[in-house]
Amino acid sequence: MKRTAYDRKLPYALNSNNELVSIYSIKEHGLACNCRCPKCRKPLEARIGTGARARYFAHSKHSNCHGATMTILHMLSEKIIEENMSVMAPQYKSVAPRKLEFVEVEVERREDRKDMQPDIVGITADGKRWAIEINNTHEVNGRKRQKIVESGITCLEINVSKQAVDNLKEFLLCSPMCRDWINNPNDEESLPQPSPQEIPAQGENRQMRYDYYSGLKDEMYKSFLNDEYNDCQTPLGYGKSIFSKETMAALRVEIDESVMRIPDNCSSLDEYYVFIKDKKYFMFDRQRHFIIDVVYNSTCGQLIIFHKNSIGVSYHYATCVYIDNDSSVKEQTFVCSSYDIPNIRKAKEIEWDQMMKQL
Repeated sequence: MKRTAYDRKLPYALNSNNELVSIYSIKEHGLACNCRCPKCRKPLEARIGTGARARYFAHSKHSNCHGATMTILHMLSEKIIEENMSVMAPQYKSVAPRKLEFVEVEVERREDRKDMQPDIVGITADGKRWAIEINNTHEVNGRKRQKIVESGITCLEINVSKQAVDNLKEFLLCSPMCRDWINNPNDEESLPQPSPQEIPAQGENRQMRYDYYSGLKDEMYKSFLNDEYNDCQTPLGYGKSIFSKETMAALRVEIDESVMRIPDNCSSLDEYYVFIKDKKYFMFDRQRHFIIDVVYNSTCGQLIIFHKNSIGVSYHYATCVYIDNDSSVKEQTFVCSSYDIPNIRKAKEIEWDQMMKQL
């Protein structure tokens, strides 16, 4: 690799105290400056011109050092953040870009894990630690990124590879551009937590959605136990189950009226269960649907079919075929996600168990 003109004229070097110094702070010419290259650590000459002539550090003619400019950008970034005790942070979800002010800055200090060594760690007044990685040649790779996330470290990556030395300070302290959060539990814990009613609408947050359904099951079941049978000859139908139409509507889950045709020769749930239990597909809303699972309780008079469209990416559905209060066989369907199915199945099993105890 041929050195560029910019690499041959270096604006910074390491002095005898191993500190990064600017050419404009040097008074001695040539090798008398006693400075070394930040990259290869070999002696540099101070070229101090007069008048309008540029000043710079230079390697000897026989040097084959490459990447000195990138090393300077990296070290100068650390120096700027350490001296100014701050850095500009980009937006994180609903947290706007802002300047992080530190009360302490540690450079190249190993964290509790021996294989984790951020370029910089800033500590704010509230005691929170903010790791900063300076990216000038290589971004944080997948393996290191995974370690950072697993360790629960808040880490910001800043790309300085396209920055000039002259504007580096303004870029680091004033601009939120060219930087991304690798992991940010510090800001995550300060975000407003969604109300229980909002959690189901956040399909990407699977665990919160699952936890909410689990809690809802307990609360709705208490209400279910207080309902009266009103002397019905058959157990409560789907309309008053834990996952009733009214309940699901309140949870912002779309309800669809089923367009599934029950065969004429199936006059009871027992006959329909025999008909459907071993089938892989059935016609639903004029489309071929793949049957995921069939759950049946003959005593409670309810049969649940979990299914989805067999072509392409689709919603999942839960269809309940049940014996209504007038002894007729009816059905209702609602849209769900694949992550809801185990919870719905468990809730129905608990409900059926309690219903049979009250028979």
